[in-house]
Amino acid sequence: VADDVREYEATLAEVLGANIRQLAYTHLLEREAWAEHSRVGGPISRHTSWIEMHMYALASGRIGHTMKKLMRCHENRIDAATAALDGVFAEASQRLSKHRFLCGETLTSADITFAALAYPCVFPPEHAPVDVVAIEGDEASPPFVAIAERFRATPAGKHA
Repeated sequence: VADDVREYEATLAEVLGANIRQLAYTHLLEREAWAEHSRVGGPISRHTSWIEMHMYALASGRIGHTMKKLMRCHENRIDAATAALDGVFAEASQRLSKHRFLCGETLTSADITFAALAYPCVFPPEHAPVDVVAIEGDEASPPFVAIAERFRATPAGKHA
């Protein structure tokens, strides 16, 4: 079992993590959504200093664009990322059809890894994101909302 857990964790880290970043950042860092998020306060809270608020206001217009560029997030990679995620979620769902957890009947680090890496793609409603562009509503990209809802509805998405 230990070898299966380590092997599955490595697969999740390689395939799930990279493709969720591609999908989520490409959609959630769209210029319009990021600009609106910045306009309404973004990550600024009552604990934010005066200088941080002004620095954020100056930089916020470029943050989303720069992050997408550095992480090589492009619209033309969404289909491949979604297909890879379909495979990961299908395999996880198949594993869960045979066992209570991903690698057997006991919670393992593979389950924790899957939940942590899948979070940006499924945003479980019971764990609503804080200070993040909302998954639902006017700020989110409609295609991303549809993809997230589809993954959330799978046995693997419910497990996450």
